[in-house]
Amino acid sequence: MKALGLKFTIATLLFSVSPKLFGIPELPSSDSSELLLEATKPFPLKVENRQKVRALLKNPDGTIFNYYGRVLWKSLTPEIAAVSPDAWVTGLREGTAKIQGNFIDLDTKTVIEIPVKADNLEIYFQAPKNWSTANIWYWYLGGNAHASSKDKDGNPLPVMKPKGLGSWPGPEMAAIDGMPGWFSARLPRYDDKNELPGQNLAKQGIRIVFSNPELGEQTRDMLHYDGCFLSYNKFLGAPENKVIDGRWDSPNNCPAFKRNFEVTAEAPGGPIYGGQALVDLNVIGAEASSSSFTLDGKAAKKDDTPFPKGEALVLGEELDNSETLVLCLQGTQGDLKAANRCYQYWKGDASQFKKLGADYTPQHTTFSIWSPDRNYVELWLDGQTLPMGYIGNAIGMPGVWAITIPGNHKLKSYNFILDGATVRDPYGIMVKAGTDYNIVMDLKAIQPEGGWAPAPVVKKREDAIIYEMSIRDFTISANSGLSPDKRGTYLGAVESGTYLNKGQTGADKTITTGIDHLKEMGITHVQLLPVFDSATCSIKDPDNSPNCYNWGYDPENFNVPEERFSARPDDYEFRVKEFKTMVNEFHKAGISVIMDVVYNHTWVRPWRESDEGEKVFGDITGKYFLQDKEGFGYQLTGTGNTIDPSRDPMVDRFIRDSLEFWVENYQIDGFRFDMAGVFEHQKITSWMSYLEKKFPEKKLINFGEPWTALQDPNDQHFRLSNINQMYDEDGRFSHFGGFNFGFREAIKGSNDWGGGGGFAFNDSYNSTTVINGLKGSVGQGDINQSYFADDPVQTINYASVHDNLTLFDKIEAWSQLQDYQVSFDYKARISAFANSIVLMSQGLPMLHSGSELLRSKFGIHDSYNAPDSVNQIDWQRKKDHWQVYDYYRHLVQSRKRFEGLRLASADEINRSMNVTYKGGGLIEAYISKNGNDREELFLILNSGSDREFQLPPGEWTLAIENSVSTRDRKVSGTIKIAGTAITLLFKN
Repeated sequence: MKALGLKFTIATLLFSVSPKLFGIPELPSSDSSELLLEATKPFPLKVENRQKVRALLKNPDGTIFNYYGRVLWKSLTPEIAAVSPDAWVTGLREGTAKIQGNFIDLDTKTVIEIPVKADNLEIYFQAPKNWSTANIWYWYLGGNAHASSKDKDGNPLPVMKPKGLGSWPGPEMAAIDGMPGWFSARLPRYDDKNELPGQNLAKQGIRIVFSNPELGEQTRDMLHYDGCFLSYNKFLGAPENKVIDGRWDSPNNCPAFKRNFEVTAEAPGGPIYGGQALVDLNVIGAEASSSSFTLDGKAAKKDDTPFPKGEALVLGEELDNSETLVLCLQGTQGDLKAANRCYQYWKGDASQFKKLGADYTPQHTTFSIWSPDRNYVELWLDGQTLPMGYIGNAIGMPGVWAITIPGNHKLKSYNFILDGATVRDPYGIMVKAGTDYNIVMDLKAIQPEGGWAPAPVVKKREDAIIYEMSIRDFTISANSGLSPDKRGTYLGAVESGTYLNKGQTGADKTITTGIDHLKEMGITHVQLLPVFDSATCSIKDPDNSPNCYNWGYDPENFNVPEERFSARPDDYEFRVKEFKTMVNEFHKAGISVIMDVVYNHTWVRPWRESDEGEKVFGDITGKYFLQDKEGFGYQLTGTGNTIDPSRDPMVDRFIRDSLEFWVENYQIDGFRFDMAGVFEHQKITSWMSYLEKKFPEKKLINFGEPWTALQDPNDQHFRLSNINQMYDEDGRFSHFGGFNFGFREAIKGSNDWGGGGGFAFNDSYNSTTVINGLKGSVGQGDINQSYFADDPVQTINYASVHDNLTLFDKIEAWSQLQDYQVSFDYKARISAFANSIVLMSQGLPMLHSGSELLRSKFGIHDSYNAPDSVNQIDWQRKKDHWQVYDYYRHLVQSRKRFEGLRLASADEINRSMNVTYKGGGLIEAYISKNGNDREELFLILNSGSDREFQLPPGEWTLAIENSVSTRDRKVSGTIKIAGTAITLLFKN
């Protein structure tokens, strides 16, 4: 039987459907209806592409509606096509695919047959505005190609060039009528035997370069299937490279791709798509009515000329009071899809809306999403596909769609379908591991083991001593003494009673590990590398393996605990409980928890090293992303599209809501913003002010990286140079800090090799920068000389973090450049000296995990995807370098002991501190009591040789000397101070 131009097997049943059973208003129906299946795009389906299948209800009067019951999908020909639970069919090889829909609520099945063909690829290119022509150069890669374009040994795969494409610049692309600046080409597939006779290439895309021979410009190359390249018109690297930045996008987001429906008729609940046809409008609600319109919005007449394609009919206020709206396509004009095809809409219930995402109660769940550029928004929930109502204007959030479904939907899977593109819920709070299905959760019902303990009391932010750590690095080593099932997990990070090689040969109870190590050190805050849902090393990652490693700076769902750190990732409530228990156990240990958050960019599918193909927010709306004044996107992160909260208030709100979510639900104590330099400093200020008002008792510790990866023309983006402007509209201080990179480099020199000097090495350095850093960088001047802060909380002092060489590897690299043999003891002394300076300075100190153990990553400066053997904490080093560790512990305890090392304001620092450079690598700092109940301090920094030193008058007590932990002892007059070390003395 042929129906709607497609081939179906149809089951006919006698039944009466009450859509209210599925949580939607009543549909026009009859006691006798047919069930159909339909593909949403014309056949054939292309191999490697996918398209949606939907279930339909056909009434005896010929009207056809979407079916809103539950459908379980199955491929009867899995070798030809696969089908997902939300009805996306993917072509695998040529043939006829049979897809079965099991109508669960009606106990019947229906099958659709779909032809699958290995067709040419469709490539569309949005050229920069100064291009009048575009050429395309493409080739295939030999061997067993996959997404990385490299072989198993990491070497580039050999190029297999199709005939006729062996020379630059390749053939000219076709211009697209009516779309200036757009060009297209159809390219053969890798398995096209006519194009590549005798080749046996693996499944792969095509490496593509676009060029303009007249201008000599070209884009960077990429690997992909059907899609379009959206040009950013920004040069990457030096201008002479003439490589244009951009991103690859799917057909769903490409305006040049042919659309099945060319015209939209928009109504308050959504649009109807059609060709050149009439629209019959039926309003069902308080005032039922029925009328017909042409697509110019006028009443229909037989002689009306069809409305032009590509335009939209906006139906007016007569619909605003309707509860339910039915729009039907009528007649057979033009390329009309189907006579009497009807779409149902209704207003979302704005009174039920409280927050975006899935707002759960046992009685009902309200699902909502912000998608301002889409015309037809649906919810897929556990087998049902239900259209959503537009409520944006009613709630003062333009672009928001919602639906409230009665019943208890806890732990059910869901996602959203926007104009035929399936997306995750950006506000989702749980996701099924390795998939794009969010999960409905009741977070408030899930409590940590033993209930929430009080969070550590933070008297003032300057008391913080931050320890940056990765959960996996900190817990994965076999010599950590952790239970094997907890290594690499949230609960492993807080397992107590662990020690070196516990339960194994070489066990040593005197060498504590894990959280007991942190308690022994005395740090106050852990800063966790990303622990929200990230994309790499998941089932979807082509490079995934049991040993896959990634730091996690590739976010997908920003409000979901990452599955890789869960002992039972498919037990959703347990995953939440794990995370809450981890935070709670840190709190019990007196340790606050800071999250590393990556709101600056989204993950992009790894088609190759340049990572085109952003899919996290791109299918929802392009309004998440940074654009220039001409409307071209550009990125600042070097890792994909840059999120821009200044472009739309809802993007700004998304980040603010996410921050609030983690504090409110998981009791997080602060945030470290990855590449905060992409955000305007006043946006950050507004988030900080909101959190301060909402959680005043928390004294959250918030800070970020004051830079971008690529050149940035916006001087309003967060930098140390404008950190002094970060006050809200009411004049309140934002308490937001930045990484003090100038101080870091004055201490240790360059990050990724042994050169560059540094005070800790007694090499070239800027003594002014060291002095300013010691004083908390308070004042206004040159940020490179660490002179920028209004308050000491605005400076994050550090010698090393997860990026770049570890501190000890930096020291090793430096030693290799020297013309003498550098002893291990001297290397250890440099490490202790560098972080002594950090811990003795005003502001907030941060230690990289393992620094206290002389951690090494074997000289690898960017270990984001290196294996555990490189990244793990080797706890044997704590035993081997005990004296170094013990000194770090003493430094931490001394900072906590002496109030004068943690002054709370620029005024107090200026009135209490006097720092002087004495020459020859010697700096002395005096910190007075200034009328306070605290010790008088005298600090000596000696980067040179051991020397005799005349103390200020009176008797002093030595707290730190010789880069080793020491007991207090009384001294006066002349003492010997060690080189490459600090000396700290005090008077009561």
